[in-house]
Amino acid sequence: MISINDISLAVFIAVITLSLYYLIRSITTVLNEYRIKYKQDILEVETYVRDLNERIKLIEKENQELKRLVAELSSSRRSQVTEMPRKREKIKIEGRKERRELNKTEIEIINLLLREGKQTSSDIREKLDLSREHVARTLKKLYEKGYVIRDENEKPFTYYINEEKKKEIEELIR
Repeated sequence: MISINDISLAVFIAVITLSLYYLIRSITTVLNEYRIKYKQDILEVETYVRDLNERIKLIEKENQELKRLVAELSSSRRSQVTEMPRKREKIKIEGRKERRELNKTEIEIINLLLREGKQTSSDIREKLDLSREHVARTLKKLYEKGYVIRDENEKPFTYYINEEKKKEIEELIR
């Protein structure tokens, strides 16, 4: 004979079994939803990474092309330099009181300032293709000789022709 305890135990086991079944089914549903969600996220990340890799390849190709162009320009620049060395010519002019001299770079800078007006040392360096140090030394000499004025109110300093010495300068560069 089956006792009430046996029936209660059987019902209890059935309820637990059904509860576990529904719990496992819920967990499985949630897991599937997360798999789908994360799968989409993973696919998006993979697509993004593929796009980045393609961009990197394009950048590498452009970089290769730029390196090639720089090499070409460097070799052509070197051949120009070897073909046409810069000479440091001195132009000697006898003044009333003292002898004045201007080298080629000083003349180039003065001509640039006469032609284009106020310039920074960086502007001069770029336009004349000279080193920063060379331009700085030359501008200092021209400033000390009184041929150029240095405007220290602006940063970086700007340089322009001293109008009071313009006639003397024009005689020097003729």
